[in-house]
Amino acid sequence: MVLVAKKIDFSSIAEDQITLFIVPAKDYVDINNEILYYFINMNKMGCIYVAANKPARLVNKILENAKVKTEKIWYIDCVSGRVSSPQRIEKVIFLETPRDLTNMSIAITNFVKNMPEKSKMLFVDSLTTLTIHNDISTIAKFTHFIINQARNWGISMALISIEEEAEAELINKISIIVDKVIKL
Repeated sequence: MVLVAKKIDFSSIAEDQITLFIVPAKDYVDINNEILYYFINMNKMGCIYVAANKPARLVNKILENAKVKTEKIWYIDCVSGRVSSPQRIEKVIFLETPRDLTNMSIAITNFVKNMPEKSKMLFVDSLTTLTIHNDISTIAKFTHFIINQARNWGISMALISIEEEAEAELINKISIIVDKVIKL
């Protein structure tokens, strides 16, 4: 049984498209599950998951419960390094903090180059959390850089922003460089 929200019409999303999803907080987990199920299970993509909200272990458990093929996910965990000395896990890179955007970018690049799947996607969870740890201008520049990298690599990208906490300035800056904005 798949535990997803069935709220998104994926027929309008191209395979190598950059999409900003603005989601209500109450549906955040279900929508993340639905997006990842679609890209990983249905489109058979490998996924680089930037986990700025929850530790990779917890995210992985949530996705396993939603029947997402977690063996196709490589994590950049921006949470665990702040609270403990995380134990090494295959396909997980631990960053000290969500402020470490340089190492985040390097980790993304390394994963893109080393993932065996031909089709890949980058999933950023979430812009909202990144703005807690970085100023909006820095996140806008970083996001612009990563979006251009994704385009050069020919990979899909999903950026998540929580509707109730979304910074209008950041959303406006990012909306003009993504291919599609989906507000749920």
